[in-house]
Amino acid sequence: MSTVPFSKQRRHEPALDRPLPQNLDAERSVLGAILIDNAAMKVAAEKLVPSDFFSSYNVVIFRHMAQMAETAQPIDTVSVSESLGRAGDLEKAGGAAYLAQLLDGVPRVTNVAHYAKIVREKALLRDLVHTAYDIQQQALDATEDPQETLARAAATITALNATREKDGLKICDVRDFLAMDLFPVSYVVEPVFPEQGIIMLHSWRGAGKTNFALEGAYCVALGEPKFFHWPIPDARPIVYVDGEMDAPSLQDRLREIAAGHKAKGLPPENQFRLITPDLQHGRYPNISTRDGQRRIEDFLTERRELLVLDNLSSLSPSDEESEIEVWVMVQTWLLSLRRAGYTTLFLHHSGKGGTQRGWSGREDLINVTIKLNTPANYQREEGLRAEVEIEKLRGKVVGVPVQPFEIQMTSEDGATYWTMRPLKQIIQKQAFEMFARGDKDRDVMEVLRLSRFQVYRLHRLFDKNPSPEE
Repeated sequence: MSTVPFSKQRRHEPALDRPLPQNLDAERSVLGAILIDNAAMKVAAEKLVPSDFFSSYNVVIFRHMAQMAETAQPIDTVSVSESLGRAGDLEKAGGAAYLAQLLDGVPRVTNVAHYAKIVREKALLRDLVHTAYDIQQQALDATEDPQETLARAAATITALNATREKDGLKICDVRDFLAMDLFPVSYVVEPVFPEQGIIMLHSWRGAGKTNFALEGAYCVALGEPKFFHWPIPDARPIVYVDGEMDAPSLQDRLREIAAGHKAKGLPPENQFRLITPDLQHGRYPNISTRDGQRRIEDFLTERRELLVLDNLSSLSPSDEESEIEVWVMVQTWLLSLRRAGYTTLFLHHSGKGGTQRGWSGREDLINVTIKLNTPANYQREEGLRAEVEIEKLRGKVVGVPVQPFEIQMTSEDGATYWTMRPLKQIIQKQAFEMFARGDKDRDVMEVLRLSRFQVYRLHRLFDKNPSPEE
């Protein structure tokens, strides 16, 4: 029998005097059962994702089986071998000889749920080993307050449990819930990218969504002090999934962004990773399918990561009739990522009315909605100039951080630079419209997220001249 290599689940493996928990017989039994009876794939897929397998061969094989099941292809040794060969993954899966061995000695196809349970349990134990190692290293480094290390350890264990807990609901008495020692909201970018948040950025085509998102992701990867005027507490890893741009154009944009941050240089290795269509050999992931979601999940390694999906239309294509169904699949995935500790920013197009395109129910679960508007006096020769407006933000944040502002991108000597200015006239116009309708000051404070003093000052201006200043 071939020697089976082990998959690398983390960049730094803990040094152990015992092997990591695994059961290769159970892994082979799952795969062999699927080859014998394709109905076993549905049972296995309910419990497992590719990264649950310990053998790197088995990770690749199960991923291809999931892709084939998604497109209703027959799953047998010949078809799987053909799929692996087309993608250039046959050697990564141990070759045709290893694939044929999976049919040898499968105990019982009807026991696939039991084998899958064993594989999943071993994966959980490995996650615990790695998590314990990470906590140990943080404690040994002693670079932060012990209480901070303890809080980080508790949050990591909680996130691990959230990703692995699949069976059953939990109910909590309100007294127990209020007594819980929950951590306050933290931010990737304050206050617009809450940690574990789901953020939508939308605009008309060509208004600058991708440039805006790439700049923000680059700032976070570097740990720049701010993204525009929004503070960045610390650097975080980025996984940027681009759905439509050609590789040379994306490279040019990132090269200019990097040149604009030359004082800090490039992000550390593996701090900013890209998935982009031109670099793929097989079909691109569709995030409205479980297979497409898993293929992206395989690259999410740290629960502090920011995942950027650019954009919704290209990564989850749908027609008008299937739009809601497709979004439900995407929404379920985004919620699972949130429970697992990830922050997600997805880009989308604006519709004819200026709101996000398509089904309005899409915004129900979103923490923050940011819109880029094209200024009324915009001229194409100006390049990228846009108004940034926060349409939705959960929480009690008021004042400058949530007020609209204008951005402009310029390029000079192959480097990208940004300028910004506040748009006080937009705030004033919105406030005057509310005053004219007879809205109370407290309503204006809540809707426009202004302080009491700001509303008081605007109301005095309105009383003197109800027409907003241009």
